[in-house]
Order: sequence, then C-alpha cells, then structure tokens
Amino acid sequence: MDAGTMIKTLQDPMGVPFYPILFQLLMVLTFAVHIMFVNFTVGLSFLSAYGFVRGDGYWGSLSRSLVKATTPNASLAILFGIAPLLFVQVVYDPFWYASNMLSAAWALGFIFILMLGYGLTYVFYLKGGKGRDGGFAAVAFLSFALFLLAGAIMHILQYQLLQPEKWLQWYVQGNGVNASGTSLHAFQLLRFLHFMVPAFAMAGLFLMLYAWYFKDRPDKDRQHLARVAGTGASMAFLFTAIQAIIGISWLFSLPSGFIRTPRC
Repeated sequence: MDAGTMIKTLQDPMGVPFYPILFQLLMVLTFAVHIMFVNFTVGLSFLSAYGFVRGDGYWGSLSRSLVKATTPNASLAILFGIAPLLFVQVVYDPFWYASNMLSAAWALGFIFILMLGYGLTYVFYLKGGKGRDGGFAAVAFLSFALFLLAGAIMHILQYQLLQPEKWLQWYVQGNGVNASGTSLHAFQLLRFLHFMVPAFAMAGLFLMLYAWYFKDRPDKDRQHLARVAGTGASMAFLFTAIQAIIGISWLFSLPSGFIRTPRC
C-alpha cells in the first residue's frame, strides 16, 4: 500500500465538519499563543536556574522572581497547547495518527516528561531559590532540560507527520516490522532551533517588561531594575539576530517538495 492509499484509508469518511481553511487559520492563531508561552517557560526556566547557580545579589534576586513567573507560564503553555493540537487532529488526523503510532512510546511519554518538568519547577519554586544548594541547582537545570526534551518530542512527531513517503521504511525494517513505538525517526536541527532559540529572546523581553512594570514601585531598587532592563534588551537583541540567521538557514534547507501542495 502506498502512502496516498494509506492516508485515504485512515481518513474519516464523514470529512471535516466545516471548511478546512477555518481550522487551519485557528490552528495557526492558537499555536502562536501557545508557542509564546512555551518560549517564556523555556527561557525563564533557564534564567532562573542560571541565576540560582550564580547566587550573587543581582542574579539570586532575579532567579527568585523568574521561577515564580515560570510556573504560570508553563500552565498557560499547556492550556493553550490543547487548541492547536485539536485543530491538527481535525485537519491532518491521518498524518498525526500515523506519526504517533510510529513513536507511540514517546507520544505517551511526552505527557509524563512534561509533568515531571512542571513538578520539578514547583520543587524549585517552593525552595524559593534560597542558598546555593547543588541539589536544587540540578533540579532547576533538570526541569529546563525536560522542557527542552518535551519540545524535541513534539518537533519530531510533527516532522514525521510531514514525511508520509518514509512511513513504510520506518515501520518495516529488514524482514520484520518495528511495532514497538520506541523509535524516533526524524529530527531537523534548524527547525527545532527555529522554535527554541526565540525562548531566550522572549526571556529578554520578559525582563524588559519586568523592569517597566516595577519601575514605579518604591520598594524596588532602581539600579537593580535598570540592570534587569539592560540584561533583557541585550538578550532580546542578541537572540533575535541569532534567530534570524537560523530562520533563513532553515528556509534555504527546506526540500522543494515542502513548498508544494502534496497530492495523495
């Protein structure tokens, strides 16, 4: 069975409930909101861990503030991630289903990895960033690493979705089939970085907004806020420039078939 026949076999015979263009538009809009909070979560979790390790007055204080902001951003990233996932399933269900079956263990494991990363963030938050305990530094960086791993799994599942012509060779290996669901078959570094590098630019933007929000508070040190704003501006500028380079590189690395509408 070729990929086209297989996709048609997997399609819902009732079709989509409305014009597909509407679901595609809503998918892009809701994904934009979702990825914004994902970027905040990844960037702030790294900065809070980095500040905890640095441990001096400036970074220690900033770490305690940022870890408090990481937990609600993670909650919002999860909340706003539901809608685009549902729209993907409505419009591209055969592709999404096949990709998930090829890496089923990772698709299910994604939930537990995200839960563990979220839980460790709360452990670090309840610690309050006090002291420089090496164990809690490891917890902070492990939480960041788990968020990155969760992002990598989603990237791979989506990238496998885009390559139906390779599904059969991934599933059939030698004289047998690989039905374990434990394999990850496709990873594109530039595509992954395109979504993850902005996390550090967004973290910089958050620092700038943080300094602006607290600038009129009499209990806040103005020199501290000025330094926070400067750190944020530097991060936003640097990582936006890096992101531009990565985005252009990724664009030119795309195979020509990706810009044409596939015929199934």
